[in-house]
Amino acid sequence: MRIAFVSTYPPRRCGIATFTSDLMGAMRQAEARTQARVAAIDERNTVRAYGSEVRWRIRQGGPVSYMAAAREIDRSNADVVCVQHEFGLYGLWKGGGYAGEHWIEGTYEDHLTPFLEELKKPALVTMHTVLPEPSPAIRTAVPRSTMNRFFNSKVASFIAVSLQSAQPAPIFERRTSDFIRKAPSATTVCAG
Repeated sequence: MRIAFVSTYPPRRCGIATFTSDLMGAMRQAEARTQARVAAIDERNTVRAYGSEVRWRIRQGGPVSYMAAAREIDRSNADVVCVQHEFGLYGLWKGGGYAGEHWIEGTYEDHLTPFLEELKKPALVTMHTVLPEPSPAIRTAVPRSTMNRFFNSKVASFIAVSLQSAQPAPIFERRTSDFIRKAPSATTVCAG
């Protein structure tokens, strides 16, 4: 199987980067023929020296870079795309802030949906954060109906099950430790 991961990736210091690296290592150990490449998400104006597994780069800050990466991944030999989602990695908060003691809601510019709309290959999206009470900005930018249309979602906790719509996503218990124990180079387990 050939997998394209869309995520942050080491040397970026990020729990999701570590999770993705550990998951790739565990998958390779479980099935030596697994081939994995990464579309690494970087902050704007940041350049990192990645290893050869990083084939594409995405600049946070706007949907254009995500859409370009989707087109490049579609041209690759990847069989499936594995997206590691966190709201801060796939969008921008704009406006908002405190007015006196009251919070004024801003807007959220979603970059995941444009990526998925451009992507033609099958995708699996792991939602690392499931918001129990999404703000109106998130509800407007990322409606569940849109998300359900584009990908199979997996939730990483039983709590998230209660937050799903009438047609919940498939559930798996997050047993990262099962993979980590098998991967001798793994050093970090993401909480979740």
